[in-house]
Formats: sequence, C-alpha cells, structure tokens
Amino acid sequence: MGDGARGALEDVTHVFLDVGGTMLYSDPSAAELFHRILAARGHVMERERIARLLRTPETIVTLIRPFPAGREGEFFRAMNARVIEHLGVEPDDDMLDDIHAQFSKVVAWKPYPETLAILKDLRKSGFRLGVISNAS
Repeated sequence: MGDGARGALEDVTHVFLDVGGTMLYSDPSAAELFHRILAARGHVMERERIARLLRTPETIVTLIRPFPAGREGEFFRAMNARVIEHLGVEPDDDMLDDIHAQFSKVVAWKPYPETLAILKDLRKSGFRLGVISNAS
C-alpha cells in the first residue's frame, strides 16, 4: 500500500460488512435452488444462466434497496417472481411458495474459509466492526 493510501486510512475506525456473499455463502446457492425448482417443473436451463442473472447490476441494486420492516416476505416473493420472469418462465403461487420454503428450510449459511481470520485481523488492527445487511 502506498503512503497516500495509508494516510487516507489513518482516520478509519470502523468497518461495516454485509453478510450474504461477503462473510457467508449459501449452500446450496441461490442459482442451484432456482435451477432445482424450475427443473422439477420441466423448465431445465443452465445453472450459469441463472447465476449470471442473479449477478446483474439490476438484480443487485434491487436486493440492496431498502424495504419496509415487516414486509420482507413480500419483497423477496416479488424479487423471486421477477427472477423467474427474466428466465422466461411464468411464476405461480406454488412455485413462489416452494422457493420461499427452500430458502427458509434448506439453505445453510456457511462462512467463507477466510472470514474468521479476516475479522480477527481487523479487530486486532483496532477497527470496530459492524454488520449491515438486508437479510431477513
């Protein structure tokens, strides 16, 4: 790190981190869940196509925008419906219920291998740590 960068960080006291995709990953991934649910209904498509859609700037911006407390279920249901529509499939209530159930009951959130070491290093360096997340 150059001297200019070091000087710019001198006054930094806090580091805020997101959870999903930053400190933890979902197992199975969102792309895998969508793939399974669509394939079970006869809509077979490549996992990478789904993963690409989930990484688009439009999807990411939609996921990070604020939404009213207590309405997380509605927000994620609408988001999932849009993902399915962008994949060229008409979502129905049964499909959206299945997606919700899979994310609620099947997904395990696991730390990336380096997460704990990085958090410890940041704390050891004197930073105060915080989490800001849109996860329910």
